[in-house]
Amino acid sequence: MAVYRLCKLWPEYERRVRIAWRTLSLEVKNRKSTPKNIVDVEIALMAQQEPKLPIGPWKAAEWQYPVTILPAFEALKCAMLQGDGPAWEFNWRARKAFFDESRCISTRHVLCELAGQSGLDVEHFMRDWHSGRQRPTVLAESHRGWEELKVPGSPTFVLPSGRQVHNPGALRVTWGPNYSIQRVDPPQKAWQEAFRELLDAAVAGR
Repeated sequence: MAVYRLCKLWPEYERRVRIAWRTLSLEVKNRKSTPKNIVDVEIALMAQQEPKLPIGPWKAAEWQYPVTILPAFEALKCAMLQGDGPAWEFNWRARKAFFDESRCISTRHVLCELAGQSGLDVEHFMRDWHSGRQRPTVLAESHRGWEELKVPGSPTFVLPSGRQVHNPGALRVTWGPNYSIQRVDPPQKAWQEAFRELLDAAVAGR
């Protein structure tokens, strides 16, 4: 949802600020993949906030549900080697493939197809992905985010000043035992205001 909202405002800012994507794997932090039932709850919450967001329940067979997202994180880092534009496109297409099209984004053939649809040099992309050289980067960035920067959750934007902004303009959810929702609070400000404040601070180097 955060990427969807960011894309809506990005034409106003793309010539003034750069987004440096960093991987922040919950799988690394929690030492297990995120359970499907948790993702189902989060999907419902996102759809409630953004009715036009291309997102929905998993429609494919449950045995096709990805048990790991680490290959997709590695794929994003490979896409970044070919420039910001293709990386943005691949980032969005991978999210849409999982959340909207119920495709297993941990599989080679899906990632290869998404790379081609994103305008990447597929042969170069697959060579980088097969090498495995981006796995240490994914693990190191995840460790830095969770253990050194101690970000409050995903997604979190880190500004040039080091200030962290977690999921701007989104509902605030308090989770209880067994991943139950205890409380849902409205956002402190409209998402457009929250994102513009974030991006303006980035432009100003704050």
